[in-house]
Amino acid sequence: MGHSKWATVRRPSTPERDAEVASMVQAMRDAASLAELRTGRDVTQVELAGRLGIRQSSVSELERRDDVYLSTLREYVEALGGSLEIDVVFPDERIPLLLGRTAARPA
Repeated sequence: MGHSKWATVRRPSTPERDAEVASMVQAMRDAASLAELRTGRDVTQVELAGRLGIRQSSVSELERRDDVYLSTLREYVEALGGSLEIDVVFPDERIPLLLGRTAARPA
């Protein structure tokens, strides 16, 4: 199994590619973190921990994670009074994704 140098495999910079990268960077900056969602709802970690039946330190740890189970994320959002919706986004369409217990399609 051979290895290639990064300089030989990376995509060349083009105005279109630069615009695409800038758009992705801006989308990441615009996205809210879990902690921002919570503080935006005027809920403390202690309050949220009580709603979830976990310790405050577990809420803190959850808010710092880079990877969260969808079920955990759903519980977190629902404890804040919201609901979790996930869309699959293609260049030409956006499709709501149905997962787990919400996978029953409406008639």
